[in-house]
Amino acid sequence: MRKILFLFMLAICANVSSFAQDDSKMYIAFIVNVARNISWNELSQDEDFVISVMGNEQLANDLSKKLSDKFIGLHKIVIKNVNNPSQLSASSMVVMNKNAYKFMQTVANTYQSKQCVILACSKGQCPNGADMSLFNQGDRVAFQMSNSRLKRHGLVVSAKLRDLGEMVD
Repeated sequence: MRKILFLFMLAICANVSSFAQDDSKMYIAFIVNVARNISWNELSQDEDFVISVMGNEQLANDLSKKLSDKFIGLHKIVIKNVNNPSQLSASSMVVMNKNAYKFMQTVANTYQSKQCVILACSKGQCPNGADMSLFNQGDRVAFQMSNSRLKRHGLVVSAKLRDLGEMVD
């Protein structure tokens, strides 16, 4: 009995350890929860929920594998890997890695009056054009939100999501 309990605890510890080391898994869970806690009023019923990942092909591939058969409400999730703003089209979310921050202002200007959330993968990017900044804080993902930028997009964020994040304006 003790052996079984010990093996069970060892398996749990191994899973927690590998989860903490795999940023991609944390970001995927966070991106899905963000998407599910925002009202997407302007998406038509037959429209896909497009998540464009800029500057991180591995994250785009991981998102595709994990979310290929998932939905946000009635909207099928579609993942696109893009390298520059000209490849963006009708995105509901744009996830930007540090490698793509040089395009941040262009993306912010392109989507300023559309229902789209621009997510940056590091702390402090809301003043630079991101709507939300995701970052590792120990063994969890934390985030900052720009209330004014989200309102400008016509998005309503749930109270639950607001309570979890740090408002930067």
